[in-house]
Amino acid sequence: MKRLLLQLLLGLPLLLGAMEYRGYSGCTELKNPVCRVVIAGALGCRVLEFSYKNENAVLVNPRHDGIHWESGPAPFEQSGARFDVGPELTAPKHDSVWLGTWSGRQLSPLAAEWESPPDPESPFRVTRKFELDPALPRLTITQTVVNQSSEALALQYWGRAWFRSGGTVKIPLPPRGLRRFPAGYVQYESEERPGVLNLTPEDPMIREVDGFLEIRPLPKFSKNTFEAGKPFAIYELPYGQTLVVRFPIDPERASADIAGGNFCICFNRWFCEMEALGPRELVAPGESFRYTESWQLYDTSQFNLKEGEEHE
Repeated sequence: MKRLLLQLLLGLPLLLGAMEYRGYSGCTELKNPVCRVVIAGALGCRVLEFSYKNENAVLVNPRHDGIHWESGPAPFEQSGARFDVGPELTAPKHDSVWLGTWSGRQLSPLAAEWESPPDPESPFRVTRKFELDPALPRLTITQTVVNQSSEALALQYWGRAWFRSGGTVKIPLPPRGLRRFPAGYVQYESEERPGVLNLTPEDPMIREVDGFLEIRPLPKFSKNTFEAGKPFAIYELPYGQTLVVRFPIDPERASADIAGGNFCICFNRWFCEMEALGPRELVAPGESFRYTESWQLYDTSQFNLKEGEEHE
């Protein structure tokens, strides 16, 4: 108690909630009466738990527990709810941001902030702020990227969160006259023809239903890109809960994604990756950009599609 009072008097960051979790020390825990969030700094600052009624929506591979990256090629694709800086194919190399161990501080029992490791070789530095609603299972993530290179960069926000597989994804479509993609989506045919993007795919597991694209397990190819017509995507998890990912969209701004979409999924038998894709950001040296997405969990039995639009 004395240490806490001293921190408050000196204006120092609160260290409440620092804990060990899945082999990692210094994790931050955010908690309200219905939801628990645990964030680890290792392997790029990931959310390892986002649970409602004791069900963790995030997919974490136990083989990765306690593992840190120091240098060199990535030993594996890290699991958990990850976040990145794109575009996927043209962003400058940033291993220390994507794989390094971040430093975190607890701002309150419901908020924490993490910073990427100092690295003069990295083209940018990144800060992430996580905020949990006081009463609801709703987590808000705000990422700020500062260009610390000597040249202008074209960047974007890239959410890369792994959630438990086996459910159904629903993406709201734009009105038919405003659609970018003839089929409502494009598909990366990566398994058979690496690098080939099918602009007019036909997949029996992806169909249009009442203005939404419905993606059931498992699509023909795991990676598919969409242009969401409204700022949210829905994932009906396989255990009776529904996740809504909310993210800002602006049809007037250029897309940074090579396929031209604002949302992407990678859906296989291990995980469903939900990827909010921010617009193209032209960032001068020393300048920054910020992007916010949020996740909210519901009981599927009490959920209706209008809930997705509730917090637009």
